[in-house]
Amino acid sequence: MNNIPVVIFHTGNQRYLKKICKLNSQNNNLVLIGNSENEFIGNLENVEFIHYEDIIDKEKISYYKKFFEPYNTVDRKSVWMWYFRVFVLGDYLKQTKLEHIFHSDSDNLLLKNVNELTYTKENAYVISPDWSKNHMAASIHFGLTSHNFYEQFVSLYEDIFVTNKKFNLIEEKIKYHDEVSNGGICDMTLFYLLNKENYIEVDNLLIPRIQNEKKYVFMNNINTGEGIKSQNQYEMLDGRIKIFTNRKEKTNLIFDKLNQEFHEIVNIHFQGKAKNQINNFLKYNLSL
Repeated sequence: MNNIPVVIFHTGNQRYLKKICKLNSQNNNLVLIGNSENEFIGNLENVEFIHYEDIIDKEKISYYKKFFEPYNTVDRKSVWMWYFRVFVLGDYLKQTKLEHIFHSDSDNLLLKNVNELTYTKENAYVISPDWSKNHMAASIHFGLTSHNFYEQFVSLYEDIFVTNKKFNLIEEKIKYHDEVSNGGICDMTLFYLLNKENYIEVDNLLIPRIQNEKKYVFMNNINTGEGIKSQNQYEMLDGRIKIFTNRKEKTNLIFDKLNQEFHEIVNIHFQGKAKNQINNFLKYNLSL
């Protein structure tokens, strides 16, 4: 891969956003799709700012929103924003005529140049194992996504929400969350189904990869020890994955308890409340 940009979609100006953008742009060409509150971040070196309203197909998105139902215990507005983000990213690829982007959440720190890594499929993102029957989770918190990925997402969205031809794919999960547990249907459910139902093929970034005789792994969530074999695969400390730093080699590693080995990490995903600690964490805990 060459010169595939890292793209972040974010509205607002949370206090960690500038720091994440500044660090992610050190090794990658970064595009921030945002709004007027964070436009100033486009002044950073190697960062391009685009206002999301300048690229979206408003008529198309309004049409899809008419059929949207959250099917989730999270509030309707928040759930819609998860889908909205995917539509925005798809419109960005259409506008720019790019075949791929590497999407990254605004709370995800990239420690490597994503163009220097090897991927086995045209799409690469995290697909969690089915830890339970209705888990059904995959994510593009970070991941290589193609133009076709966004086209197929729209197709699946239509099959589920518009025509209901594939509504059966989510019925049991809806019932489970209505009767048993919080949560529900979200964009991550559709990312999972895109692979499960063979809309696309995906290189699972939970699987460690060997490159230049080093073993690398992407971190799904700093708050859990999840790996490809277990939800408790990586060593934890005080509720977070423990990160070991080698300042001489400028590497950051996590320890795989199952295989008794260290993996160099490509990223750190500060999901949930961990966002609040990003600035302090980056100041004291990493080799950058």
